[in-house]
Amino acid sequence: MKTNRMKKRIQGYMDSKKLGEPKTLMEHLLDFRKVLMFSVVIILLFFLVIWLCCSEWLLSIVAKPLVDRNITIVYTALAESFTAQMKVSFLFAIILAFPFVLGKLWMFIAPSLYRREKFVYGGVFFVALLLFVLGILFAYLIVFHMAINFFVFSSGELATPMISIESYVGFMVRFMIPFGITFELPLAILILTKLQIVKLSQLMKCQKYVIFLLFVLAAILTPPDVISQIMLGLPLTLLYEIGVLGAAIVTTKRKQRVDYDAKSCRQA
Repeated sequence: MKTNRMKKRIQGYMDSKKLGEPKTLMEHLLDFRKVLMFSVVIILLFFLVIWLCCSEWLLSIVAKPLVDRNITIVYTALAESFTAQMKVSFLFAIILAFPFVLGKLWMFIAPSLYRREKFVYGGVFFVALLLFVLGILFAYLIVFHMAINFFVFSSGELATPMISIESYVGFMVRFMIPFGITFELPLAILILTKLQIVKLSQLMKCQKYVIFLLFVLAAILTPPDVISQIMLGLPLTLLYEIGVLGAAIVTTKRKQRVDYDAKSCRQA
């Protein structure tokens, strides 16, 4: 008897999951919860693997800009070197896990999209990933080295630099992650323009105010010194201008399409 009841319940559940039947809000929330859980787990897995296998090697690579300049790296607390290795491991875990998290998020979104929408949004996801990586590389390979040169050599021979490993790693993390995130600015502007949430005229009219706010944002995201803020503020301004250029192209194409449709209607 119990077996028959169980079979009926399973059959009823399967009937409620027929192909094409839309999911309820609760089912969508449960699916999104799985995405969040996957993101946390994959980051933790990468963190553990990196920390156990190559954290010391990565720390030596991260410290190379100082070593190449003959700057002594010290630790002033018993657990400071250990903490620095954990920070570096976590940073690289986020960077390596980012494509997997993005892929899982895409698997959550894709079933609700048409084929053309999948192509468009798939391109958006790819560009978002590319911009994030470019932001990280730009920060580390160019801006970070410039910042080190300025801070270390601006003191001249007045004092000998002895930099704490934890403060150095913390500075690097606070420096690089904001660049990765803020490099998404042109894509965000393009999407908002495409959805007609913002207009090109608004972007042009508020340009000087937006640039001021971008420098304020740079001051919030970077370590508390003017040079770091300028080094993030200037690329942000350039990225905003690239976004405005993309918005102008989108607006022009939309206007051409509307004019063509209007002309076709008049001829019909």
